[in-house]
Amino acid sequence: MKSAAKTLIAIVVLTAGIWGAWFCRGIFDETFMLEGVFHVANASGRDLHVELTFPSGESVEFQLPGGGSHTFVMRDTGEGSLGIRIDDDPVQLTGYLTSLNDPCVIALGDSSFSFSQLFPGSIGR
Repeated sequence: MKSAAKTLIAIVVLTAGIWGAWFCRGIFDETFMLEGVFHVANASGRDLHVELTFPSGESVEFQLPGGGSHTFVMRDTGEGSLGIRIDDDPVQLTGYLTSLNDPCVIALGDSSFSFSQLFPGSIGR
């Protein structure tokens, strides 16, 4: 009887430890791996009105001064194409978002647009 109780306690403690480690890992990933962080930079010399529409239907709208940047977090983006409007004009080339988003950088210029997704495990070149 005593060994059965010890075994049951060991199983409960081990299960709680595994669950706790998994939970802490999730918090670590969201906090330190910059999941869902979007950084938008204005490489043009003029102020821009920017609207980003995500596949989930959520949208973010902000003013971006010439040479300035804006950083925000959007975790539930959905998976698909990112819609971008600059001064109420849609941009033709858009980036593709996955359901798990590593940091994304969007650079807007006078006549160009750039979308990059930074993968922490990749080697910079």
